[in-house]
Amino acid sequence: TTAAAGAKTRASAVLHGVWILVFAALLTALVEQIPMAALAGLLIVIGIQLVKMAHLRTARRTGDLWVYGVTVAGVVFLNLLEGVIIGLALAVVLLLWRVIHPKMRAEPIGSEDSGRWRVTVEGSCSFLSMPALTGLLAKVPAGAHVTVELAVDFLDHAMFEAIDDWKRHYENNGGTVVIGGI
Repeated sequence: TTAAAGAKTRASAVLHGVWILVFAALLTALVEQIPMAALAGLLIVIGIQLVKMAHLRTARRTGDLWVYGVTVAGVVFLNLLEGVIIGLALAVVLLLWRVIHPKMRAEPIGSEDSGRWRVTVEGSCSFLSMPALTGLLAKVPAGAHVTVELAVDFLDHAMFEAIDDWKRHYENNGGTVVIGGI
């Protein structure tokens, strides 16, 4: 990379791009004389440098390691473009799945007779997951003391309104609700 060669400014990245353009557009006859084996070796070295252990640890922690693995397998067994497109498509599908299906649960704290309940919502909450949330909140028995824990990285306006309306309605019917964010 240009940074590995001692580059310090953004102008060096632009100049790097200019050199690639010059070689690709004007000096193609010279580039065609480079043996394919040398280019393959260069591609392997660059590919290995792209794989960082920190990225693998992050992917493992977030549950995205399989997307990373499928992308690498696609690049190795198909080609670079198809592997990246497959990986991107899987990441988009996973993102949509997480937006539609955040982790939600409602459970009594202690015994069911204690009158204390905890509702936990984790992930991204959009209007797409509203039916699941309203169904879950309907399972909480009337008159209980409810703690709603929101461990969300995104909460859209529709979901906020749904939770706020449920809280108001629940408290008007004799229950208590405490909403906390984690």
